[in-house]
Amino acid sequence: MSINVISNPSIEAAIAVGDYIIGHRSRLLTDILLIVDTIYYVPIYVPQNTNIDRVSIDVTELESATNIRVGIYADDQGKPGVLLSNSGALSGASQAVVEATVDLFLTRGLWWGAVWPDTGSGTLRLAGTAVTENAYFFGTNAAGGAVFASATSAEAYGATLPDPAETLIPNTLESPCVSFRVA
Repeated sequence: MSINVISNPSIEAAIAVGDYIIGHRSRLLTDILLIVDTIYYVPIYVPQNTNIDRVSIDVTELESATNIRVGIYADDQGKPGVLLSNSGALSGASQAVVEATVDLFLTRGLWWGAVWPDTGSGTLRLAGTAVTENAYFFGTNAAGGAVFASATSAEAYGATLPDPAETLIPNTLESPCVSFRVA
């Protein structure tokens, strides 16, 4: 079975049951070490109205003490707004695609995935260093010209993701690859 990955908002591709919609257009993947008590926000363009039944991340280096919360936020004028789904604690104890079940109808447009690690330091797969397309959302550092590749917020790990999203800090950190599965 092949998995169709929809990742380029400039292409209005038809999506089908089982497709995964991801937030980065880059096919280059790398591993990142997550920073504890930091929420990573990933913009995800949904090319057509659709139901989704999973939100997922890829744990590429296990960390037995790691729990990870994954969420979905509505867009609020180019930034995450209201929390629509909170996964609860997902385990980072094995190398695997880790999924949470959701039941959401998303309209065509921009949505946000969020990843929040607890006191562990699990490594998740993400879009690689060539994520300059995210400058559309986050801009660049005028002083050094560096592209802001992600947005984060500093939050002590807790029982649920904040609702609405907290103040975002654009930075040059990579962000985890979050995907939504079409139902």
